[in-house]
Amino acid sequence: MKLIAFFALALAVLSGPALAQTKPNFAMRDGLAYGYEAALSLDAIAKGAVTQPLHMVRYLGRRGGSHQIFYKPTPNVIQVMQCDDVCRFAKVFTYVDESHTSTETIRAVPGSLIALMFQDASNGHLEQFLYVRGKKKQAAWVEASGAMKFHEPPSK
Repeated sequence: MKLIAFFALALAVLSGPALAQTKPNFAMRDGLAYGYEAALSLDAIAKGAVTQPLHMVRYLGRRGGSHQIFYKPTPNVIQVMQCDDVCRFAKVFTYVDESHTSTETIRAVPGSLIALMFQDASNGHLEQFLYVRGKKKQAAWVEASGAMKFHEPPSK
């Protein structure tokens, strides 16, 4: 289960041609959650599927030339992906039941959902998600150790 859901996400591609860089790659937006649509697998098509759920993500922000994106593939698994503006390899922090279990680096294959997500982040198409802690809105960032830290959001 470690990264099975994420690797499927990382290798999936959009159904249809890649969108121009000036347009976002996400299929839909729901508040500050962005939905990305993967192409159906041959196995899913053989089973009669015509659609599948969107992969919903939240943008945690940018720091030092890197972006972070939050993804929750199952109720007890959280993954935070980190990549530079030019995303070739993404670092994936995985948490199970809120405990950091692994950090892995994977290739962001051009046209894959992970590459398209970070393209949207680099092009300014994603708005930063802020957590409400107490009465304040705070930004989250995962440190290299895997620890999630909260801080004041940057002023606009």
